[in-house]
Amino acid sequence: MTRTLLVRTVLPIVCALGVLLARDTVAQVLPSPDSGAAVAGSTGTDRISRLGSRLERLKERLQLDPGQVPAWSVWHDSLLADAQAWSQSRAAWRASLSAPPSGLTAPQRLQGRTDRLRQRIAMLQEHLARLEAATARTQTFYAQLGPKQQAAFDGFWQGLQGRRHARGQRRCAP
Repeated sequence: MTRTLLVRTVLPIVCALGVLLARDTVAQVLPSPDSGAAVAGSTGTDRISRLGSRLERLKERLQLDPGQVPAWSVWHDSLLADAQAWSQSRAAWRASLSAPPSGLTAPQRLQGRTDRLRQRIAMLQEHLARLEAATARTQTFYAQLGPKQQAAFDGFWQGLQGRRHARGQRRCAP
């Protein structure tokens, strides 16, 4: 009887204490969303600079003719501008995601969620418009490349996507 009482009362308390300690440990290791700290390499400016260096490597691989350089410049500059605009739009949206004030009624909280979702949809619609324009610019630039250059262009982007997906799979793996 005392063993059952012990298992029913003490064990749940010990488990709850373990969960609380683990949560506090994780909270100390990971930056809070409000702290402004981000995971290394995940800031918008870091992504833009990495994209710029990747594009420079692509330019070297393509070995552009002097006649192709103006088309490269237009494509390159617009791609970086789109990436910068997306980064700023996303940062502004994330900054708007503050915790709702306490004391709101259920309908007010629901309205706040609805408003945030509408903001997200508007941001994604802007992003879609930029992607559609980028697709048209990429097709124009791609048409000016020779067959070997097109193969290098295709391989470059496939390699980047493969690395990104591989990283995502490693993160999700148990």
